[in-house]
Parts: sequence; structure tokens; C-alpha cells
Amino acid sequence: MLQPSLTLTLALGGLYTSHSFQIISRATRQNIRSYITIVPRGPRQYNKPQLLLHMHSGPKRRSSIKKVDFSGLTDELTIRIARDLDLDKFVIKSGALGKSSIDKMTPQEAREVLANFVDSHPDAERQVARLVLKHLGINKSVFLSSRGSSLSIDRDAIPSSSTDLNQSFPLEHGEDIMPSLSPVPWLPDDSWASMSYDDKLGFMDHLTHGKFRSEHIFRAQGRSSYFPTANIFKNSAITFGKGMDRVVLGNGPRRVLVLVGIHGNEQCGVEAVKIMLQRKALFTGDADVRSQDLDVNDNWKQPMDELFDRMTVEILLGNPQAVEMNTRFMKKNLNRLFDIHMLCNDASAEEEGYMYELQRAKLIAESIRCADIVLDIHSTSADVGSFALPSSMALSEQLAKCLPVKYVVESLAHMTLDGGTTLDCALLHDVPGICVECGQHSHPDVVSRAAAIISSFLIMQVSVEDGLQPCVKKTDRPIVMKCDNAERVQPGFEWLNQFPEFSFVPEYTPVFRTSERGDVLAPEGGAYIVMPTSSPVVGEEALFWASAK
Repeated sequence: MLQPSLTLTLALGGLYTSHSFQIISRATRQNIRSYITIVPRGPRQYNKPQLLLHMHSGPKRRSSIKKVDFSGLTDELTIRIARDLDLDKFVIKSGALGKSSIDKMTPQEAREVLANFVDSHPDAERQVARLVLKHLGINKSVFLSSRGSSLSIDRDAIPSSSTDLNQSFPLEHGEDIMPSLSPVPWLPDDSWASMSYDDKLGFMDHLTHGKFRSEHIFRAQGRSSYFPTANIFKNSAITFGKGMDRVVLGNGPRRVLVLVGIHGNEQCGVEAVKIMLQRKALFTGDADVRSQDLDVNDNWKQPMDELFDRMTVEILLGNPQAVEMNTRFMKKNLNRLFDIHMLCNDASAEEEGYMYELQRAKLIAESIRCADIVLDIHSTSADVGSFALPSSMALSEQLAKCLPVKYVVESLAHMTLDGGTTLDCALLHDVPGICVECGQHSHPDVVSRAAAIISSFLIMQVSVEDGLQPCVKKTDRPIVMKCDNAERVQPGFEWLNQFPEFSFVPEYTPVFRTSERGDVLAPEGGAYIVMPTSSPVVGEEALFWASAK
């Protein structure tokens, strides 16, 4: 069997955990501590704009600007965005401030021009939002930022076989084989950069038990950064989800992003990825797949590497700290931070203590921006079969109906009350995306469902790349619904009745009660209840209402 090459980059953050630090010898630990002491990590130097754009995309929501205020943009970012928008023609035509070019303006004047431009152009908000994400994103993605640019992929340069992708793009003679980024999550990149070459070499030699060589370094096509390969670490203290936050498979032209662990207590995707990497194969299963099916070798007949000359698959762990603590999030719901206003608001993040999750959001947003398609794996608090939530793009909805799930709920992905989800971010950049809820967190079959869904999604990308129609047996097609409305948890929330998920609730049936609204009834005509929360959190969604298509 061909062995795919596994590539990783590692989690942000300068904090180390005791179990990972113990794999280093005492002398090396002391040496590393000295670098951490000499090079204070401090906050990363990101721009801190307060651009009050609040994007809500979806069938019932037109992207809208709550307030146009560019006063919080840094001078550098203001000029950069104005140049990227090529506002010189607008300046000349409007006679703005009597100037003929952005380059001749002060940052304050450029802010005024930006405000006028957004006011006079209906689609400017979307364009500006994309640019803000482009400049704020933390670029650790292996994907090239070529979407929408003139950069083309040389298909002749793609290897015909992925037996050893490190050899497909070997380092040139005399090139440095040292990783550009820190090879362990507890050592900050700036500390790694400050180390001497000899110290780096000794550190890498220790991690590889004296066997560090060029084969342990992966260089993505067209990039100058080097990434250590997954098999560089022999110690079991470092595995995906524990010390490793990203695995990259293949080197093909289609860029496929798989997100797992966006919420730390939803670990089915993390466990599924671990098993798939151990097997180096894709798992075959339907919507009724059972946990014991993971032990059947006949369900693992598709080698991973057969796909990897067609695509590059980036599997990214969303919130490593929350996954380690098995909690939904540390300080802030990561899946609400992809709103432009939230991503720009470093000041609030520092004040409220969620800078770690904001940094993760910026890193994930950059990978989403550079991807061709996104799959986001979750689980639920309610005991329910798997269901897919496609973004409001035709390809997303088409592929969702081909996944091994019980239900497909259209429109719900953009009906969250505060927005800012991974799929909101994907839609902003016209990147198709699907979120899949694999069932209850602790259900015995939830990991097997996740493995089947991820595998099926990857296989479908070959059909998409070839321009073919992905298909599914008529008997296996999921039930398709459309989300109509969402209800928020308010103070005093309590359920008045217990409803199984996806059950039909007749009109005017008492559903829940809040202090402000009293008894809340099912809508006229009745509706299907989707994702009723079993752990109400004030401000988050209580449930969604849907109708059958």
C-alpha cells in the first residue's frame, strides 16, 4: 500500500503543557527556557482596527453595515485597504478633499474617503470585509493565497504518485532544512526564530532521536516556508489533538479544508481523524454506521494517498486548549468570532481575556479564505442522527445531499442569531462549505459517523474536480428541510415540553418559557424542531424551526 506523506504545523501559543515538556532532556529544557526568558512572547503585533462591519449573509439576511466608522483602523491598514480598493479613480471623480491620489492623503483623509466610498457603493462592505480578513489573517495555512488572483497552478508539476511527497518536492542542494516555524506548540515562533542554528539542530536532533534529516521536512509547492512532517515525532506525547493542531495530506491542486474541534467538547472529528491517520485510509459507512464497523478491515479499502495527487487536504484543529480541557470554549465561543467586527476588535479580546480564541479565529479564517471548499465537523448535546448544514451556495447544498447523514437543513448555517460562524466566513469569500453535526457528543457511534462523513466528503472532491455530478443511491438520500427561524435563550428560559429533534410540533403547542416573553408557542401551521438545546446558555440559540421541502 502506498504511504501518504503527513505534514503538520503546530498550535499557536507560548504556553507548554507538562506532558509535552517532559519529552525534552533537562539540559535542553533549560536551554529552551532561556530563550523563552530572553525573548518575551508578548501579544503578537496585529493591527487593531475597530471597523464596525457586521456581516450577516444568508437567504433572509442581506449583508449590512451597522455603522460605518473607520476611526479605529490603524494608519497602515487604512492606506493598505484604500490602495487595494484602487480608490484613486473614485478620489478623482468625486473630487474628494481636492486630492488626486490616495498616496497624497493623510491616513485621516483616507479614512474619510473610505467612508464615502462605502456609503456610495452597495457592495463595498463585502469588498472591504474581505480585505480586512486578508490583512488580519494569521497565515500558517499550507494553501497558497491564490483564490481570485492570476496565480495559476502548474498541473504538470503535480506528482503522478504520492508515495513520498517529501521527495516529490525535494529541497534544492544547499537549502536550509530547518523548519521556518516552531516545531512544538509550547515554544513560540519568535523564540524559535531567535535560537542559533546549532541550538535548533540539537533540538530537532533530540526530537527525532538523533535521526533528523531532510526527509523530515516538507515544502509546500510554491511556498518558501518549511513544515516538519508528522513522522518526525516518535514520542506518543505528540499526536493530532495533543501537541499537533494541523495535518496536511497530499499536494494536489484542489484545496480542501477539514475543521474539527471548533468546540472543545465536540471531539468526534478529532478522534475520527486520529483513526484515519493510523489506518492511512478512508472509511466507508452510511448514515446508520456503528462503532464496531470501524474495526472491519473491508470498510477501509480506499487508501488515502490515491486522492492526494488531486488535492491538498488541510485538517485543522479549531480550539486546541478547549479540546484538551474538554470544554466548549475557554473564554469565548470560537464559532461566533468569524464576524468582521469581532476579528478586528483586539481591544475587547484583551480586556475580556479571549485573545487566544481570537488568534485561533484569525488563523482559521486565513485557511478558509485560501481554501476551495470547507467541511466543519461538530456534535450536539441532543441524541439525534447526523445532519448536514450547507452554506447558501449551490455546490454546498448539492454535496450535503450526497453525504451519509439523516437530514440536510438548508439555510440554518447562516441563521445563527449573532453570525460569525466558520460558514459565514466561507460564504463571505464565496467558498462553499458544509457544517455537519454527527450526533450526541457521547453517543457510541458518533466517531464512526464522523469518519464516514469526512471520508465521503474527500472522495466527492474528485468528482467536483473532474466536473462530474456527485451521486448517492435514492434509498440513501437524506430528508431535506429548510430553516425558517431561530429562537434565543433569554433569562428565565425553561422548556415546557420535551421534543425529540426533527419531530413535528403542531401549531400553538407550548414550547418554552422566558421571564420576558412568558410561554412561547410553536408557529402557525406547525414546524419541525431542530437543535433544541439541552444546556441553555443565555444569548445562544435555543432551537431552530424548519419546514420540509
